[in-house]
Amino acid sequence: MNALAAQADHPYAKTAAALPIGAGVVERAARQHGLAAQLPNGTPLHAVTAMGKLRPIAFGLGSVTHALQPSDKIMIIGVDGWRDFYGGLIADNLNAAGFKAHAGVIDLPHMGGNFDDWTTDYANYLDTPEGRADLVRQVKPLVRDATVLGFPAILGFKAETARQLAQELGGPVFEIPTLTPSIPGLRLFHALRRSLLARGGRITIGATVTGLEIINGRVTGVQAGTANGRARVIPADAVIMATGGLYGGGLESDYTGRICETILDLPVSNVSKRDDWFTAPLLSGQPQPIHAVGLNTDADLRPLGADGQPFAANLYAVGRLLAGYSPVVEGSAEGVDLATGALAAQKALSPV
Repeated sequence: MNALAAQADHPYAKTAAALPIGAGVVERAARQHGLAAQLPNGTPLHAVTAMGKLRPIAFGLGSVTHALQPSDKIMIIGVDGWRDFYGGLIADNLNAAGFKAHAGVIDLPHMGGNFDDWTTDYANYLDTPEGRADLVRQVKPLVRDATVLGFPAILGFKAETARQLAQELGGPVFEIPTLTPSIPGLRLFHALRRSLLARGGRITIGATVTGLEIINGRVTGVQAGTANGRARVIPADAVIMATGGLYGGGLESDYTGRICETILDLPVSNVSKRDDWFTAPLLSGQPQPIHAVGLNTDADLRPLGADGQPFAANLYAVGRLLAGYSPVVEGSAEGVDLATGALAAQKALSPV
């Protein structure tokens, strides 16, 4: 992080000091609802990807992880007929990395749907005593000499489900990313949601933000679309824009190569000619110029208008909406989200 923070245009240059604050807030909220943080604590901690590769983790929440050791004997459990989770491939790549791994499959009830079963259906099933008993009954004969068990990320919404399965199966378990919706992501979402509501917060889902109400250089409300077509104004003392980048809907591009911010049409920086958006080979591990597009802000994360000044005194921008970094290549996506979110929240609570 320090190396990234030394780059003047990187979001960390303004927000690195806020990262521990943001991580602490999220960790405390999650812990209150049964989710424990995963930290290296002197031992490297890795997540196993859907390809069977190891991804380093600095701070984890929501998923079930295990610090794999070279002596571990790993069993990967898949679901028969479920697409896009390839236990054999995962085991092969773990073997290639020096582990001892093998794979097997179990049958879980078909919950409906035209093609695939939903991760949410499996998670709800495994949260029941019947579902856990079904899984344990099928897995135990497959274990052989395995000391660690890897599953698709469907081990229940309840934090205790994975703990109970580990106890009944006689060893640690971990989750591997699979089809959406993400169960680890939903676990964290629900924990944060409950924490926010318990503190008097309010969540509105489904409304489309169409603009902001601005009076005398200050945002006074958010305009949200309604079923009758007329905008509803939600009053606000400050607004934090966390609308995402090109993949999240906060930025959009067209066939001419123009990239625009979707709420206020704020100036977007680092936009090159369309032919120059991708200059490195796809799998090179190098950042692409298009990754760096986004909004410029002042030191308080207030987005700048066409005149180079903050667009509004109490408007802030965070996360992937910001310019100057390549989150996938750097592995900085969640860190920037936490750091910028924490700093923007601090500034919004004491606006200029």
